[in-house]
Amino acid sequence: NRLGYAAFVLQYRTAEYAQQPAPQEDAARAVQFIMEHADEFHVETDGYAVMGFSAGGHLAASWGTESLGWKKYGLPRPAAMMLGYPVITMGEKTHADSRARLLGEEHVRDEKLRNLYSVEQQITGKYPPSFIWQCAADATVPIENTRLLVRSLEEKNVPHVYEVFPGTSHGWGLGTGTAAEGWVERAVKFWEEV
Repeated sequence: NRLGYAAFVLQYRTAEYAQQPAPQEDAARAVQFIMEHADEFHVETDGYAVMGFSAGGHLAASWGTESLGWKKYGLPRPAAMMLGYPVITMGEKTHADSRARLLGEEHVRDEKLRNLYSVEQQITGKYPPSFIWQCAADATVPIENTRLLVRSLEEKNVPHVYEVFPGTSHGWGLGTGTAAEGWVERAVKFWEEV
């Protein structure tokens, strides 16, 4: 808000209620609700951005895909993604707890489902421009997650910024007082430019 933008926080289904497609349905309903009440909220709906962190980063990142997000739910494509230390893959380098919750314990070996919810495998040339950041030795979500996403974005020529900071930290949020400080301003500038 300090930068002049309306921000909405999604409280989506997590933990034992997080099995797919529940989080994506929650994101869809939130975007739809904001669109339907834009006049009441005094917000513009064109060019919206989606931000997410960690497991919420997976939800945000998947919202940018046509197969899991905006297009599947018949909603406008985001103009930009802002992803902090996101869970991306459901493959070998995943955050195991996030995979178990999202896919369901009984489905973690289902290769088709794992591939579908591995965001890096769902990237097309229509994926929104993305600002991504993480600590180099993140002790919770392996940095390979962001690298898989960045590689896919590069292959599909999707504009992106990728910032890596020293350390093992996870959960820096706004990054105040950390090596990532200022990332929000840089991400907003990137969003404005794209």
